Amino acid sequence: MSRHILAVGLVSTLFAADGCNAPEPLGPSIAAPEFARTPADGNGNEQVVIPPSAAVSELAGLPADGNGNKQVFVIDINDHVSCGTQTLARNIGGWVQVRLFGGAGNRGVELDVFHSLFTFTNSAGATFVWRDVGPDRYWIEDGNLMIESSGRAAGHLGTFIVNLATGEVVFSAGKDLGLPRQQACEALT
Repeated sequence: MSRHILAVGLVSTLFAADGCNAPEPLGPSIAAPEFARTPADGNGNEQVVIPPSAAVSELAGLPADGNGNKQVFVIDINDHVSCGTQTLARNIGGWVQVRLFGGAGNRGVELDVFHSLFTFTNSAGATFVWRDVGPDRYWIEDGNLMIESSGRAAGHLGTFIVNLATGEVVFSAGKDLGLPRQQACEALT
């Protein structure tokens, strides 16, 4: 699990670093996504299937940029994952909203709010949809960069805290659901 937690931290850090070079923040989208208005069936099963080609355009509207105090980065990744004998198409669409905190003596470094939609599709056209949603909070503790991820992230529903300098999981509460890729392979093969 710590490998995946580190991956979340690395991706968020790369978003923040890339944002420092952006000439201006991205503006918010006005349209509300169709799937955001469609409830699940109460058993954790999604009721809406979005084709990978539409996932980014139908994804939740981008959050406000806080009058320029926050930066918003769009996620749009299309690739494939291997499930043994079958290969699934994977689209990851969404956004990360980043707010950096400066100032002397401020141990809070960054707050990221993320909303990602993973859509896996097999060769027969069946799909599996997974959402990663929640905030990541970064801070300095005893000279080490720490991350707290809350919500539904990296196959974990709850909160976990990782010391990014050592890779140690310092705190974990909630339920491990399994990585989205593993769940998709089980559901679609």
